[in-house]
Amino acid sequence: MNYNEYRELIMTSKPNDWVAQRRLGTWVLKENLMISIATERSSLMEMDKNDFLAPYREEWATKFDDPRAYMQRYLLRYGNNVIDIIPMVALDGARAVVPLPRMGTMFISPWQDKVGQIISYSQREYVEYRNKSGITVR
Repeated sequence: MNYNEYRELIMTSKPNDWVAQRRLGTWVLKENLMISIATERSSLMEMDKNDFLAPYREEWATKFDDPRAYMQRYLLRYGNNVIDIIPMVALDGARAVVPLPRMGTMFISPWQDKVGQIISYSQREYVEYRNKSGITVR
């Protein structure tokens, strides 16, 4: 498998094409078990421990009912190899996770957006929080 094939498999996948172990912070593509996404920590449910979570204080991320926001990196892997790293921000006390926009903008790429969709509990909430944050896919 080459890099383009790897990306194509992810980009054409749907969230239900992944085996999600959210408490462990892992997602594995059913079609190819060598492709996975993982957080840098063992559990998103342990938000207060902040092992790998950095408080994030930009206005767009703290304007929700719960102003706590955290940044965390998601590792996209092929086997043991890290192919890409996508920083995400957990918003509204971790009710939703959205990709960190490019510096100085409120834009994310379709690639970042796809990963955000895959790891989200709810597609509706993901889009809602992405839009309320002012993030645009471009």
